Amino acid sequence: TKFSSIPAKKINDAHYRLWAIKHSKRMAIVNYLYLVGCANVTDLTIHFRTRQDVMSQNLMILRKAGYLMTERMGQHIYYSVDEEALSNVYNALKRFAGK
Repeated sequence: TKFSSIPAKKINDAHYRLWAIKHSKRMAIVNYLYLVGCANVTDLTIHFRTRQDVMSQNLMILRKAGYLMTERMGQHIYYSVDEEALSNVYNALKRFAGK
């Protein structure tokens, strides 16, 4: 079959990336960052009215999945959307869904 030629690591990576973005809070974070350009964890915590540890965990998941880029400015780390990574996932899902 076609699937037997795909390495298990690639399938697991794709699963993680989809799992990371399907969460409504994480999707909201990505949408917000897309709109504002970049923000640090404090800005995001205030905007989403959540605890910093929860926000940090969600940012770590999105970053590990490849959806976010980071830039250090002084003592703060700013997060922004990796538009190419999101576009790649969107296009792959469109192909998979046959649309």
